Amino acid sequence: FVDHINGKLPILTARDLARFAGKVISLMPVMGNVCKLMTKNMHRAIESRSSWESSVNIYFISGVLEEFKFWQKSLQIKPVRPLFSLSLQSFSIYSDASKVACAAYIKNESNIMCHRNWTVEERSKSSKWRELQAVLFALQSFVSKLSGFSVHWFTDSQNCVRVIENGSTCTDLHAIALEIFELCIQNQISLKIS
Repeated sequence: FVDHINGKLPILTARDLARFAGKVISLMPVMGNVCKLMTKNMHRAIESRSSWESSVNIYFISGVLEEFKFWQKSLQIKPVRPLFSLSLQSFSIYSDASKVACAAYIKNESNIMCHRNWTVEERSKSSKWRELQAVLFALQSFVSKLSGFSVHWFTDSQNCVRVIENGSTCTDLHAIALEIFELCIQNQISLKIS
């Protein structure tokens, strides 16, 4: 199906886009929530259609081309082993964000913590944005320690969990979720967030 879509790019019908997104979503039992996360922009484009046969130029819809490229690469891989070679060792991390700052620490690891104050502009953002940014900041701070390991992350924000697992229709929140996802992929970090 990827080859069929490639032959039509960059202009697809809303129906073709919906078929592709539906096939990706059907992979959720195997691939997990990445299927939702990496089709958010496609779904946004589908929802804006005037009809099922209306044309969609994916070069002009933010994020759709990047999602296609991700799935082109991911669906053509013939894995011989799991995507992540998970270590038996795992880490538990706790993070929180307030109106003025954020912090995180790795449980049972002495003195491994990070914190930072928000800028004036960051303070004006939503609490959901600050909780997501706290996870991203902590991941970036701890990346050398976490690379190649399994991580169980704890946050007090259910919204943060949902956005990291499924993405968001809010573009700035979705961008943070994608950064977290890409950082984990690049560093072979298996992230479970609760």
